[in-house]
Amino acid sequence: MAVTAYSEALCKLEMCWGVQTLQIEKYTNTEEAIAKVEEQLLAHGIVKEGEPVVLTLGVPVAEGQKTNAVRVFFAGAPSRKTKAAGQAVRFVK
Repeated sequence: MAVTAYSEALCKLEMCWGVQTLQIEKYTNTEEAIAKVEEQLLAHGIVKEGEPVVLTLGVPVAEGQKTNAVRVFFAGAPSRKTKAAGQAVRFVK
């Protein structure tokens, strides 16, 4: 699954075998981007609440960095919103 706000990137990714794409609204920071991805994944039934999600992204997102970070969280879990950007996150099920 590839998710971005940039239609040009989505068009290129559509050509990759096995990649499904999803466009989200533009974002200004990492937490906003993650929230928009989570919202769309849940809205489209790609993940269910409580399922683990692993995101790779370029941080800081506002600078258009290449992939350099991994975020792991459970969809719909309030604990994701309490962690500061850039901190290590551990989840206990």
